[in-house]
Amino acid sequence: MSLAAILGSFLSATELLALAGKRKSKGATTKEDQILAASLALAHERERLSKLPVLAQKKIAASPAAQRELSRLTMAAPLCSNWRQFKRVLDRFPPAVLFQILDEEMSAGQMRELSGAERSAKAKNKDELVFGVLLALAERRKYCMHELPPNAQSRIEAAPAALGWVAMVERANAEVLSKLGGWAGFRELLQTPMPSPSDEEWSDTDEEEPGLTQANAGATAAETADWQPMQLSFEAEDWSAISAPTSISPPVEEGTMEQSSLPPPEPKQQASWLATLLEASSCMLLPFVIVGVSISLSGPLPGTPGSDQVLHPLAK
Repeated sequence: MSLAAILGSFLSATELLALAGKRKSKGATTKEDQILAASLALAHERERLSKLPVLAQKKIAASPAAQRELSRLTMAAPLCSNWRQFKRVLDRFPPAVLFQILDEEMSAGQMRELSGAERSAKAKNKDELVFGVLLALAERRKYCMHELPPNAQSRIEAAPAALGWVAMVERANAEVLSKLGGWAGFRELLQTPMPSPSDEEWSDTDEEEPGLTQANAGATAAETADWQPMQLSFEAEDWSAISAPTSISPPVEEGTMEQSSLPPPEPKQQASWLATLLEASSCMLLPFVIVGVSISLSGPLPGTPGSDQVLHPLAK
């Protein structure tokens, strides 16, 4: 049972709002929004788990899925001050299943080796090293995917959420990624809420939030100025709008041309087309058709002896 399902089942709207606090939950009118606000509060302060109904606490403690979800929320939450920002961050943050796969299938040494010295610099544990691996996946595309341990690769390809995120992050602007300085910069970029015009409308500083540090509280104002040059510039406007492919194709070897998805034209199809055209033409149009055909046949057909053309870019 997921953390969101547990919170929605065991807490009323009033209890969710009370758990979240006014600042985090301002403008949360639906149950889904209220669960997001409460989840943000739990991510900022694990101690708030003790304020949940006893049965809800037991359900969370007994659910590996809920534990993984809470861990992901904790990593995503530091720079979010309300549920709206939290939602925008979670829309593009790596899914819990991807963190789980990389943690279970890779050692710290393997993560450091795959990431490289620059991406993994100053990373002290797997919770930090994993962002070096994720950055490598974003920068090196499918080449890095095929350097993962076989079990990790097959599990990612079998998990739609994990595969979808990998496919999505491959669209990131390479120049922006190269300026992040490693795992820490990439993690901060993923944690930073993209600014929205509605932020000013819903901002509220009347209530102190113990889970939000002073530096984080000022992030909302700073991120508006800093995000634009740092955004990942995806081809799709919304990360969630990009559908996941069914599989990841092997990388094309360097120095070779990527094969076109269009099949080469068939000579038989060309001959058949000309025969059909001649047969269907009326007597009145026949001279014009013959002229057209004679022009088209004035030189050798592509792919025939004496022709400088080939039927396909990869044909030999």
